[in-house]
Amino acid sequence: MISSPIAWHTVLGWPKEAKSGTLVDDQSLLSVIEEPLGHYPGRIDEKGRLKLPVDIQRYLTETMRVAGGTQDLFLTTLDLKKILIYPRMAWKRNLEVLMNETESQEDAADLAFLANEMGGTSEIDSQGRLLVPAKLRRELNMESRPVHLASYNGRIEVMGPEEYEERRQRSRERHAEKLEKLMKKGFK
Repeated sequence: MISSPIAWHTVLGWPKEAKSGTLVDDQSLLSVIEEPLGHYPGRIDEKGRLKLPVDIQRYLTETMRVAGGTQDLFLTTLDLKKILIYPRMAWKRNLEVLMNETESQEDAADLAFLANEMGGTSEIDSQGRLLVPAKLRRELNMESRPVHLASYNGRIEVMGPEEYEERRQRSRERHAEKLEKLMKKGFK
């Protein structure tokens, strides 16, 4: 496994040996795929399809290609506020964390249940769209609505207008204090 936590987020925990058998270092893996930066507007249409912005589509497609896994993605929620889009390999890593949870097995089982109840797999179609599972989009009130997409921690987050505005407001609370703390830790 990759030793650097930053590398984990970017390359989803791939081994240090590439498919070709060549050993690669963490820095090489980091340069393989970069998560898209910024927020992207989007919309879930009346048929439940989410048109992916080009940068996000490219990121997900490249992640799946380099990982050598299947072309499907796992869409779910863990907080009942936003849709989370995971490449299969990243979701499998989350399942390992849940299965190895010893301190609170019941909490881990509940999260796994929620993720499976609300989630489903989808593939990017030829027009760059994903079909969002009906139960997921209905429960989160994201049918025929504008949404905001952003990459975070190796996954894509899809927020409705209410969640986006809540996060927007929260990000501005005590922002100077938050920035000062991070700058003391080396943030520039």
